[in-house]
Amino acid sequence: MFSMANNELNIKKIDGRDWESIKNKWLAYIPNIVTPGAAPSIELKKFFGLQDLYSKTADANKAPYFEEVVSLRSAILWEGLYLTHKAIHVIGSANIHLDNGITSWSLPNAYQASFFTIKAIISLLGISFPQLSKPFMIDCFPKGEELTRSQLKKGRVPKTELKFLIFNDLSHVEHWEILQRILFVSTVNCWDEDVIEYLKTMPGEKFVEERNNLHYVNNYWTFPQDLFVPNIIPSFAESQDFTTDYKEFITKCEHQHSFFLNYTLIKMALSLVKDLGSLSNTVNDEYQLMLTSIQTGMHSRFLNSIDTAIL
Repeated sequence: MFSMANNELNIKKIDGRDWESIKNKWLAYIPNIVTPGAAPSIELKKFFGLQDLYSKTADANKAPYFEEVVSLRSAILWEGLYLTHKAIHVIGSANIHLDNGITSWSLPNAYQASFFTIKAIISLLGISFPQLSKPFMIDCFPKGEELTRSQLKKGRVPKTELKFLIFNDLSHVEHWEILQRILFVSTVNCWDEDVIEYLKTMPGEKFVEERNNLHYVNNYWTFPQDLFVPNIIPSFAESQDFTTDYKEFITKCEHQHSFFLNYTLIKMALSLVKDLGSLSNTVNDEYQLMLTSIQTGMHSRFLNSIDTAIL
C-alpha cells in the first residue's frame, strides 16, 4: 500500500541534474522525427516492456529500480518536444479567448498550458511520469553509480541505467512540487536565476488557485460581467514590466498570474529546446516550428510581454 506521504518521500529521491551534461547525453538519443511537429509514434505508457519494468519496480519494495532500456530515452525526449508544441498552442487559444472578451475562461486555458509546459520541462530534463497502475517515474539520467577508488582503479565503469520509481497518484500541486524539486537540485545555465529563485518558493496552491476557483467554487466567476457579455480588456496578460522586476511584478498581477507564469515556463522550455537544437538538426527543426507557431498571431500578448531577442 502507498501512504499519502509516499510522494513527498519519492520527490526527494529525484536526483540533481546538470543541463550541460544532459544536453550532450541527449545527442545519442535524438528521436527519428520525420516531419517536424509529428506526434510521438507511441504513447509512453504503451512502450513495449514498460509494464514488466513497473512490476520489477514494485518488487523492489519502494526502492528505485535500475535497468537499461533501448529507445526509452528517445521516446521521453520526443514526448517533451511534443508537449512543448501543445503548450504553445493552448496559450495561443487563451490569447484568442482574450481577443474575444472571454476573459475569465481564458484563465483555465493559461493554466492548462502551464501544466503541459511543466511536463515538457521535466521531460526535456530527462524525467517522465507515465500513468500505469500508478504514476511511474522514469529518470533517463540519474545520478551515476558511486564506485570506490579501488573499483575505479580496476577499470570498472559506473552503470548508466535508467532509474524507475513508483509514485502515488499525483495531484497538480505535486507536479508543481516535482518541478520545484528539479529546480532546487539542478543547474541550467540558460535560465534566469532571479526567475528560478521565485519559482522555487512559489506555493503549489498559487499555481492552481485561479483555475480551481473557476472549476470548483460554485459561486465564483473571475470577471462576473463576462459571464453574460464579452468583456475585452486590451491590456490583460500583457506587460513589458514582466521582463524587468520579475518577482515584484508577478506577485502583484492580480488575476493575470496564470498567464505570466505560463509565459515564464514557456520561455524556460523554449530555452532548453533552442540550446539542444544548436547541436541537433532534428531538434532545431522542432524549435523553428515552435517559433513559427508563436508568430501566427495567436500569441500577441506573449510576444508583447517578453524580450523577443531571446527566441
